[in-house]
Amino acid sequence: MREDRERGSGTVLSLFIIAGIAGIAFILASLAAGFDAKHRADSAADFAALAAAQTLHNPGSADAPCAAAEKVVRDVELVDCTVRGSRVVVTTRATVSLGVMNSWTITGQAEAGPE
Repeated sequence: MREDRERGSGTVLSLFIIAGIAGIAFILASLAAGFDAKHRADSAADFAALAAAQTLHNPGSADAPCAAAEKVVRDVELVDCTVRGSRVVVTTRATVSLGVMNSWTITGQAEAGPE
């Protein structure tokens, strides 16, 4: 009887294919999480800058512009709020974490006020 040297090679090939697909899925999930964090950081910065600019240019408002920006930021961190003349510049930061892997931060920045 002849010895079959290729016996089990399909199993090994299948394992390599499955590992490759899992690696690609992990990379795609990382990219999706990064894009989501960038969207959250940019959206929060836009909203906070608009709230701060509205407060800055509303004579009846009792709040400071940056306090108004802080009130509207929800799921990201407000890093910086600066009033530059009649405009407000806001910077936010969102954190991306993928389980046991390292986490990284994504920043968003927006400026609002009259032109």
